[in-house]
Amino acid sequence: MSEQELTANAVPRLLYEQPKGEGGDFQPVVQIIEVNTDYRDHKLVVVSDGTLFVTSLLTCPPDVVASVEKFDYIRLVRWTAQRRADRNMLFLSEIVRIGFCPGCILGSPVCIPVGDAPPAQLQQQPQQQQQQQQQ
Repeated sequence: MSEQELTANAVPRLLYEQPKGEGGDFQPVVQIIEVNTDYRDHKLVVVSDGTLFVTSLLTCPPDVVASVEKFDYIRLVRWTAQRRADRNMLFLSEIVRIGFCPGCILGSPVCIPVGDAPPAQLQQQPQQQQQQQQQ
């Protein structure tokens, strides 16, 4: 799997444009770049779109949670985003594991900034698209 196969700008879109996913048309592909300790029947992970990453809690059925590993590629089907003054968090309730790349983190992701406004790259995206269409 290559970086181009991850869904571009998925992390900011999940947090700011579609904070609740219910199995609709937008089912982004992201990579798990860190797996932290289990939390009861859940697992704390970090997901990346190749550019930005966000901490997430897997709240899927226990068999799905147990099968997830670092460097997995997953399709998000159902999720809820939570933005607070001190952190951003995704709660992933349904995922599909679609691939694995041992020892490989795609891109050079950085943590998405915390705040009420989307990152500048997401705000600038519509303007850039309009400029490209005009050319």
